[in-house]
Amino acid sequence: MINVLLYGHAGSHNHGCEAIVRSTTYILSQCCNVNIIVASSNPDKDEKYIQDVKNISFFISKNKFFLPPKIMRYIDGIGSRTIGIVPFCKYRNLPTIELAKKCDIAFSIGGDNYSENNGVLLSDIDINVRKKCSKTVLWGCSLDKKYLNPKKYKKKFNNLREFDLITARESITYNSLLELGFDNVKLYPDPAFTLPVDNEVPKIFKEKETVGINVSPLIKRFENRNGIVIKNYVKLIEYLLNVTEYDIALIPHVVWPESASDILVLQTLLGFFPKSNRVKLIPDGNCMKIKGYISRCKFFIGARTHSTIAAYSTCIPTLAVGYSVKAKGIAKDIFGTYEDYVLPVQSLQNEDDLLKAFIWLQNNENEIKTHLETFMPSYIRKAWQAGDEIKRILGDKNWI
Repeated sequence: MINVLLYGHAGSHNHGCEAIVRSTTYILSQCCNVNIIVASSNPDKDEKYIQDVKNISFFISKNKFFLPPKIMRYIDGIGSRTIGIVPFCKYRNLPTIELAKKCDIAFSIGGDNYSENNGVLLSDIDINVRKKCSKTVLWGCSLDKKYLNPKKYKKKFNNLREFDLITARESITYNSLLELGFDNVKLYPDPAFTLPVDNEVPKIFKEKETVGINVSPLIKRFENRNGIVIKNYVKLIEYLLNVTEYDIALIPHVVWPESASDILVLQTLLGFFPKSNRVKLIPDGNCMKIKGYISRCKFFIGARTHSTIAAYSTCIPTLAVGYSVKAKGIAKDIFGTYEDYVLPVQSLQNEDDLLKAFIWLQNNENEIKTHLETFMPSYIRKAWQAGDEIKRILGDKNWI
C-alpha cells in the first residue's frame, strides 16, 4: 500500500478542486494500491461532496489562529514574502507537515496558486513537507512566465527545481519551464479531464438545446470598465431569448460561502430576467453532477477553468472567458490556437464583445464538435498516463 498526501487543497465547495482530488485518486488507483490522505482547508465540505470515494481521508491542513481575518490574509499572502520560513509559517501548517510524515509521496495540487501571491507561501510549505516526505510532485500546474524570474522570485524558483516531478497541464507553462532549464517537468492534461459524468442528474432544461453559462466573480477583478462583465452577459442572454429558442442554464462551479461564490453573480444575472422561464439556475452538487449538467448543453461559456474542462471533455463547443495562462494554454493544446476560443476578460470594451464571440462559436459549431469528438479520446488517455510518472518515481512498489 502506498500512502499519498495531497495538499494545497482549498475544499470541495470549489468543484474544480474537488475534480482534481477525485480524478487524481482515480488515476493513481488504476496503477497503484493507494491510500489517499488530503490536507484540506475545509474537510467538512470534502466529506459532503466526496463521501462516495472509499480510499480517501480528509484532514485539516492548518492550525487555526484567533486573529482578525485581515491580518491573517496579510500573513498568508503578501506578508509571506517577508516572513519566509519562520516558526509562524511552520506552526501554521503543522497539520500538513505532520501528515507528510506518514506518506511515501506528497502532491502539491494548488498548481496555479504558484502564480498568485508569487507562490512564496506555498514554497515555504513545500520545503517543510519535503523534510518529512522524500518524494514530492507539483501536480497539474499552470505558471505564468512573469512569475518565474529566477532573480526576482529566487525562493520559489529554487523550490520548483526541488520537486521530483512537475506535471504541467498545458504547453505554455511546459515550454516556459523548459526554457528556464527545468528538467523535472512533463506535459500531461489536467487530471480532471478523466472525471466521470453523472448521467443521472435531473432533466431541468432541454437537452442539447441549452446554452450553459458559468460566471466567476473573480473575473470582474480584471475588467477594464466597471460593470462591463455583467453587461456583456446580459446582452448575450437577451440575444439568446429574443433570437433563439435555447434555454439558458446558469451553472455554478464554485460555491464558497464568501463573496467568491459563483452563485452570487449568477443570481444577479437571473434577476435581470425575472419573467423568463427559460433562464434557470442549476442547483449545487458534486463535480460529477455539475459535469452531467454541462454535458447536456449545446454550447458552454465558462469562466472557471474546470467548468470548461468538463465541457471540453464531453465534446461541447466551448468559449472560455479567461484571464490567465491556464485558459489560453488548455485551449491552445486542444485547438492549436486560443484565438476565438478564449475571450480575455481584460479585452472586454463593448457590451456586445461576448455576444460576438458566441456568434462565432455558434457559426462554427459543427467543425468544433467534430474536432472535439476526434481529439478528446487520445487527450483523455494522455491524462490517465500521468500515473506512469508516479510509478517511475516510486519504483517497483505495490503496482497493480
